[in-house]
Amino acid sequence: MHRESKSGMLGGALWCLFTLVAFPVHAICPDPPPPPTTCINAKGCYGMTECDDYPRCGSFSGVSNVACTVCGDQGHVRCDWEGNLIAGSCSAYGEEKCDACDNDGDSLIDEGPDGGVLTGGACDPLSNGCTGTRTCSAGQFQCVIPSGTRRHCDEPKYGCENATAACQPDGTHGPCRPATTTQEKCNGCDDNWDGFVDNLPGQGAGTLTQECRTTAGTCAGSVQACIVQDSISMWGQCVAPTESCNGLDDDCDGNIDEGDVCALYCTCTPTTCASQGKTCGSVPDGCGGTLSCGTCPAGQACGAANTCDTVTCPPSQYLCCDQLTCSPQKGCPEMACGPGGGGDEGSSSEPLP
Repeated sequence: MHRESKSGMLGGALWCLFTLVAFPVHAICPDPPPPPTTCINAKGCYGMTECDDYPRCGSFSGVSNVACTVCGDQGHVRCDWEGNLIAGSCSAYGEEKCDACDNDGDSLIDEGPDGGVLTGGACDPLSNGCTGTRTCSAGQFQCVIPSGTRRHCDEPKYGCENATAACQPDGTHGPCRPATTTQEKCNGCDDNWDGFVDNLPGQGAGTLTQECRTTAGTCAGSVQACIVQDSISMWGQCVAPTESCNGLDDDCDGNIDEGDVCALYCTCTPTTCASQGKTCGSVPDGCGGTLSCGTCPAGQACGAANTCDTVTCPPSQYLCCDQLTCSPQKGCPEMACGPGGGGDEGSSSEPLP
């Protein structure tokens, strides 16, 4: 009879003990195995139960029950496919935000997709055409308007078409100015590019003035200021000296020495037709009287300005014998210039070419 050594018997006993501990009878997968269920390993990684010969936790989903925080947002540490926690990972990591924090876990703060400054599209802080870019700075978006940005002036300004204005960093803008510099006008525009609108040279905005004007021209000593009404620049009311007895239109109203101003003087020196540039008709003499400036010679007529003007007939009309009247018919039959009447051949000239 063969007898085993004591050492051989001890080794066999140890092997049996190992198999019972490592693979207990109740842990062996049944046939067929049960459907997979959710499981969690000792590290906190979620997976699904698997059964080959023995049940185990595998097929890890990549998430765990280990909490983590990113920029104030709650999440969980991620797991690899073997069920190990991934150091530095967190499900709360996401798209980068402008909040002075590393939202995407790349060790950079408030960076854009290209690694530069994070931006957020166009902006117009005052809705006036001064546009810039929303740029992240110190955890907040700010509207940054590039230097040299100009806005188009849509406001109607006479004589200031196609004007633009320089935009300031705060979204405000300077005065509108035309494409090329010109003499300053009363139009709400910086025509001469000196930084001010409606101004006299070397002075501030709104200082532009001019002498008052009538149909006869400017009036010495009078002044009009450029004013703004309903957001439109225009010339204001004329401010002129008081009318005096001097044969001039001092108050710029188109009349000379009106209102009996000359009655205040003991003597008055009347003006003359020549001093007023009048050659016909009747005009005031500046002292309350009337001057007769005569009649016009043949071929001329006294006009509205009391000056003799040569009569010129339009094409296809004839100058009649009075040298003043034009007629569509040769001989001017509608008028009589003398004993022979106005209809004879010699009473009219040929039509002007």
